Amino acid sequence: GYGYFDFSKQSTGLICLFTLKNTSYPENTFRTEAGVMCLDFHPQYPSLLAVGCYDGSVMVFDVANKRSNKPIYSSSVRTGRHTDPVWQ
Repeated sequence: GYGYFDFSKQSTGLICLFTLKNTSYPENTFRTEAGVMCLDFHPQYPSLLAVGCYDGSVMVFDVANKRSNKPIYSSSVRTGRHTDPVWQ
């Protein structure tokens, strides 16, 4: 995951998934509206990737679904997200 830790340089984020067969070019990428601070795969469902962003949002991506680069869940102000960076 990519993003800035500096408040004054905030921009969009990027998640890149690589394979062992080709470590120089990502197999799949996901763009986020804010910088990516942390990410982790679900221990029982390895295709689910949880991502925490600098703006406080949390997203879940299904990396097995090659047809969509959109999250299957994304927190928002309506869902009660906070506004501090998600560090872990």
